[in-house]
Amino acid sequence: MAKRHAKEIKNINDINYLLSLSEDDCLTSSIINDMFTDFGDGPRFNTYDYFLVPANSYGSENKKNKKDFYTTVGLWIFNKAFIEKDLFDILGYVSDTYTGKIDGKINTKLSYAVMEDKLSVDALKRFEMKIQKFMPLCNTISPSYTKEMFLSEEKINKKKQQLLKKYDKEIKAENEKVMDQIESELIDYAKEILDGDPSLDMFESGARGSFNNNFKSMFISKGAAKRYSA
Repeated sequence: MAKRHAKEIKNINDINYLLSLSEDDCLTSSIINDMFTDFGDGPRFNTYDYFLVPANSYGSENKKNKKDFYTTVGLWIFNKAFIEKDLFDILGYVSDTYTGKIDGKINTKLSYAVMEDKLSVDALKRFEMKIQKFMPLCNTISPSYTKEMFLSEEKINKKKQQLLKKYDKEIKAENEKVMDQIESELIDYAKEILDGDPSLDMFESGARGSFNNNFKSMFISKGAAKRYSA
């Protein structure tokens, strides 16, 4: 994921607030907005901020965590909303950054659990329905596109003109690899100027599209195309 300025949450009131959240709380727009919306002074929390979870704070009634552990706010919300109540015995506490790959692994485990009668179909259905309910809240937590991403095209275009001039001889010689080189340099440059921007999470998590394909096509270049004679 892109670099973030993560901070440790040490304020006892903030920690108690996070610990007090229920599954229902984590699925409401008012709570999500209270935690993550920037009203001008920055959000109360960032998903990548982290805090110490005390012993006996998470898990099913007879299987609470025996030791303190650190987690991020985002992972805490995910586990409280989707895992603790129905899926704790199958998944425990999900501590990996939630990417498309991790999503696939979780769904595979749940599918096997249903087939092995370790998880009811109703519990799986509840999990899927909560995902659908949570989807509209994702734009608050991780915006798909930010102003910085949209405006990045102006900077990228300036860099593109510099590279087109730099590789002018190769382009005129119809060097087949030069466009790949230009695109590669522009992709690296785009990642550099957008480093830390939350909109990168959409691409880097694998949730929708990829940076080297979808972002490139929208903001950098469609790539080389075969020339057909009339």
